Amino acid sequence: MLVAIIIVLVLVTILVVYERWLKERLRKRWLQITISIIFAAILSPAVFHIITTQTNRDREESEQSFRDAVLKALYNQNADYKDLEQLIKLKYKDVFLSTEQEADQWVEDFLNKLSQMRVKQEILKDENQMLVAKLELQWGPLYKYLLTSFDKRAEGLASRLENISIESHDAPLVKSDQVNQSQVYLRNITFPNGNQLKVQVHTAVVEHGMVTWYPNLIFSESTKGGQNTVFVVTFRDNQFELTGGHPRHQGFIDEVKSQADPLGNRQFLAGIKKAMNRAFESGLL
Repeated sequence: MLVAIIIVLVLVTILVVYERWLKERLRKRWLQITISIIFAAILSPAVFHIITTQTNRDREESEQSFRDAVLKALYNQNADYKDLEQLIKLKYKDVFLSTEQEADQWVEDFLNKLSQMRVKQEILKDENQMLVAKLELQWGPLYKYLLTSFDKRAEGLASRLENISIESHDAPLVKSDQVNQSQVYLRNITFPNGNQLKVQVHTAVVEHGMVTWYPNLIFSESTKGGQNTVFVVTFRDNQFELTGGHPRHQGFIDEVKSQADPLGNRQFLAGIKKAMNRAFESGLL
C-alpha cells in the first residue's frame, strides 16, 4: 500500500504542475476549465486503478499467509475440534483484523470441509489396504519364487565353496504409506574372486486407491569393471516381464512375458532359471 501511495503522489504532482503550466499559457477562461476537466478525467481513474490493484495484491498476500498459518497449526497440533476452532479463529483475526462474525463463519466452513476431507481420506485408506492385499496375492508368488531361487543357488554354493558371504534383507513388494518408491537391496552375495551379485527391489506404491509406482526386481553384478544389470523382472497389473540388462549378457537372457499366472507359464519359468544361472555363472567367473 505504501508503494501505491507514493506512485499516486508522484502522478498527482506531475499532473498538477503540468496543468498549471498549460493554464499560464492559455488566456481564455473556457480553455482553462476544459483543461481542468480533462486532467481530472485522466487522474481519477488512474488513481483508483493503482489503489485498487495494490489493495487486491495486499489482500491476496494476506489470505495466502493466513492459509499457510492455519494449515501449519492444524497439522502440527493434536487439538480437538473446540481447541482447533479457537486457534483458527485467533489466527484469522490476527491476519485480517476481521470481525468476530466473519471469523466464526470462516471457521465453520473450514471445519465442515475438513470433516468431509477426513472421511474421504479414511475411505481411500481402506481402499488402499484392499488394493495392497489384492496385489500381494497377485504378485507375491512370483516375488517369493525369485528370491527363493536366488537363495537356493547361493546356499548351495556356500556349502561347497569357501569365502562366500551372503547378506539378506526383507522388504514388502507393495507399500501404501509413502509417496515415492523404496529401493532396497534384498540380497548381496560376495564370491571368492571379489565379485558381487545383488538383488534390488523397487517397491510398488499404492496411493489414492491406485498404483502410482509399479515394482520391479533388478539382478545386478559388481565386478572390477564396474556394476551392471544382468536381468530385470517387472510387475504390472496383469503382466510380468523378464528383460536383459547389460549387452555383455546378450544371448544368455531370453526376454519373455507372461499374462496373469507367471508360475504356470513354462516358457516364463524357463527364462527365469536361465537368467538366474547366468547371473551366478557370471559372478563366479
